[in-house]
Amino acid sequence: MNQAAERKILLVDDSPRIRPLVVEILSDLNCSILEAETAEQAMELAGSQTGDIHLLITDITMPGKNGLELATLLRERYPMMQVLYMSGYTLPSAPVQGFQFIEKPFRPETLVKKVLEMLGA
Repeated sequence: MNQAAERKILLVDDSPRIRPLVVEILSDLNCSILEAETAEQAMELAGSQTGDIHLLITDITMPGKNGLELATLLRERYPMMQVLYMSGYTLPSAPVQGFQFIEKPFRPETLVKKVLEMLGA
């Protein structure tokens, strides 16, 4: 798991129940996890960061900009950023390249495995 160290994850979900759960699940990966409730907050948070954001974990359906729009905007600044979409719904067509999808509800070990794969750890 050393490769996951020094990695930065941006977690975006409008559910106050999901965000802390995902942070807890990923807490053993030694990654820096940034949290945002909306795409707009995520854009502000990303703008204040130095260095790369390696992985965006985002809900697809959110108020304001959705996760697909957010990923497209953030990939302009972080072209190598991986994207993990989360949703309780079917994945819409034409997501950005370099993405993965996990359906809610998910098992903690499934999330950890997918994140480690995406981070190349």
